[in-house]
Amino acid sequence: MNVLVWLIPIFPALAVLLNGLFGRTKIRDRAHWLGVGSVGCALVCALLVILRVIINPSEPIRAKLYPWIFAG
Repeated sequence: MNVLVWLIPIFPALAVLLNGLFGRTKIRDRAHWLGVGSVGCALVCALLVILRVIINPSEPIRAKLYPWIFAG
């Protein structure tokens, strides 16, 4: 389930990258589908994470995305 937490920002970021690289040249008229589809996939992942929290609230989701403060 921790993979789903990572996928929520990855889908839109990947779509931005692909639209930036190929949007004007290769996929012209269909570039918007990539953006809409990526946000839809991120929504599905977020809903699955929320559903897991609602079903089992006693077990927290632990995901270390990046260190906030380094302390010795």
